[in-house]
Amino acid sequence: MWQLTKVPKTDWIKDDSGYYTLINWIDDNTVRLDIMDRDDMPVVSFQGAASDVRKRMMQNEDQNPNRDKPLCVLSFEHAAYIGAELARCELMQQLYVQD
Repeated sequence: MWQLTKVPKTDWIKDDSGYYTLINWIDDNTVRLDIMDRDDMPVVSFQGAASDVRKRMMQNEDQNPNRDKPLCVLSFEHAAYIGAELARCELMQQLYVQD
């Protein structure tokens, strides 16, 4: 049976992975996501429609052609936030500055 759960204020949980992302709007109407490591080197990059990039980022490691590196090295909370930022970038369709 369906149930509505009211959610109280929930604290943010810091992602201590050391990875961060860069999001860019590309002139061919796509977004690009670069996942960067602590040394400012790209771990993996994705380019496409925001929803496709978000889904690909979250796919299982066994679908990763570069199996020694996971596709998504971010926490679930961080990945969900990045999904929202990708959608925002796609809606703006211009030079994008991530919050």
